[in-house]
Amino acid sequence: MSDTTTPAPAPSTEPEHVPRMTDADLRTFVVEFCNGQIFTSAQIMDDSLLGNVFMPLIFGAFEKASREYVEEIGIVWERLSQAGPRAINGMPTFFSMHIMHRDDWARAIQAIQAEEQRRKEIPLP
Repeated sequence: MSDTTTPAPAPSTEPEHVPRMTDADLRTFVVEFCNGQIFTSAQIMDDSLLGNVFMPLIFGAFEKASREYVEEIGIVWERLSQAGPRAINGMPTFFSMHIMHRDDWARAIQAIQAEEQRRKEIPLP
């Protein structure tokens, strides 16, 4: 008999699911987006530029993530105040980013559209 034992594998530090946003956080996102303070992956028309805009993607941000986790991502986003000093084809570059669950993004789209419509219809004296 051997006295050596095989160590247990280290627990995974990768989350199993994309975190969901609270209603308050989602409202803040919608207002900041409508105010032009947020840039999202949905605004990039050429998918090949995604990693050039959100640099963590080039450096393997989701390298260890499961396929299921990646499929839960609705968008990648960041506040424009966090943009780096350079631009790629007129788009900002970020060295940080947030991810949004696809279901939260679906809710955000509806809220953004409603907020944009509300702003168009503000009664003027």
